[in-house]
Amino acid sequence: MYLSVGILQWIASFELISEEIGDKMMWIANKSSKFSIKSAIKIIREGDTRIMADWSWVWRVRAPQRTKTFLWLTLHNKVLSNVKRFKRKMDRSPQCEICSVEVEDLDHLLRYCPNAIAVWQALQQQGLYSSANNEGLHGWIQQNITGKHEDPNWPTKFLITMWCIWKWQCMHCFETM
Repeated sequence: MYLSVGILQWIASFELISEEIGDKMMWIANKSSKFSIKSAIKIIREGDTRIMADWSWVWRVRAPQRTKTFLWLTLHNKVLSNVKRFKRKMDRSPQCEICSVEVEDLDHLLRYCPNAIAVWQALQQQGLYSSANNEGLHGWIQQNITGKHEDPNWPTKFLITMWCIWKWQCMHCFETM
């Protein structure tokens, strides 16, 4: 079964028969009265507060397209870190290849690896500050890109810095460009 019993019961709870038109089956979650996967997903997502309603801010950042694509993939947890490669049996360890202290998930790679920390500190010495955020990786990224900053170019600089940290990490680990 692909859907949980709770979701199936919730979908089944929608009234499909209307007295006005007789015994005709209708899907009331869609204007056309016909079932569609899109309308079912919309119903499921309405109660899911983890799904961001508007991702368009990602594409409005003034930055190279490759960095915006990297941002999109990062926010959708699609960038391969050692943790993901290890789970897919593509790597022998989930540990960070740089510091060997922590497992390398995206949060570690972009914020907490000693090399990433050094990059963010070097920017601070230049007067460029990333917004601190304890909400997690997504909150930190969104705050630094969509929040208010003294430097109007900070979102671009932040995104390019994030991309460069990831690119350097890949180059170091795989020794290719």
